[in-house]
Amino acid sequence: MRLAADGNTEIVQALWNRELLEPAATTVPPLLIYADLMATADPRNVETAKQLYEQFLEPILDQG
Repeated sequence: MRLAADGNTEIVQALWNRELLEPAATTVPPLLIYADLMATADPRNVETAKQLYEQFLEPILDQG
């Protein structure tokens, strides 16, 4: 973790149900990471978000 440049850092409780994730999951759900990266509109982050989408989200969405 890095402190915010302005000196204000807030630690909040997870807003997702950990019981619904894989038992070994130690990160936030891929959808939250994807949304955070896309929100920046930074081309490098958007490229990473697309890779994350293809690897983790697309297989889930294709099941339906």
